[in-house]
Amino acid sequence: MGVYINYCLIIVPIDAELLKVYTDLQAQFKVTNEGTIDEYLGMKVERCEDKTMKLLQSILTQQLLYKMGFNHCTKWRSTPALSSQIFGRDLEGNLKLTSWNYRSILGKLNYLAKSTRPVIAYAIRQ
Repeated sequence: MGVYINYCLIIVPIDAELLKVYTDLQAQFKVTNEGTIDEYLGMKVERCEDKTMKLLQSILTQQLLYKMGFNHCTKWRSTPALSSQIFGRDLEGNLKLTSWNYRSILGKLNYLAKSTRPVIAYAIRQ
């Protein structure tokens, strides 16, 4: 069970267990059953064929790229940054003319890393 303020997400392997938990909660609190989940706290929930779920935050990712001016010039990678690699300034790269709020972007990137994209945590820290 995941709880965030007044939003609760219950995931169980058997529907009968969900009914019991829901009934027990109704005895104590005013609750509503909103049915199956497609989105939760800004995260898209995708059901896979192997009965697993993926949490995606593609909207937040796109917003970050747009705010930083990378919406047209990004190079997608299927793997995260190597933890053995130390990043530095690209002295030969093009001058970046887009201005953005460093603290705000860094906070959102940290949130993204902690919620659905832990593989980017090392690159963010660098």
